[in-house]
Amino acid sequence: PPGSNSSNDCQAAVMVEVTVALPLSKDSFSTSQETDFIDALAAAAQVSKDFVYVAQVAAMRRSTASVQVISDIATSSSDRAQQVAGKLTLERLSTQLTARDLP
Repeated sequence: PPGSNSSNDCQAAVMVEVTVALPLSKDSFSTSQETDFIDALAAAAQVSKDFVYVAQVAAMRRSTASVQVISDIATSSSDRAQQVAGKLTLERLSTQLTARDLP
């Protein structure tokens, strides 16, 4: 389960990688915004936020006013990963980001 400290509790996971560009500088992407981003991504994918991880936050190459957020969503199987990926539409994610005051 998420947050477990025991290797006996570890389970294999199939990850869904999500890359999102936001019109924010890397320096202005705060810890609270990262938390809001995780909440938005979890809501859009209809999964617990405990299964969503931000793997990397990087400034976009062409613009310092944009940040690229690479995230992973842990799922239990390939079938579940396909279900989660199918739920992640641009409209659904945009709605969830906007609800949390993220651009």
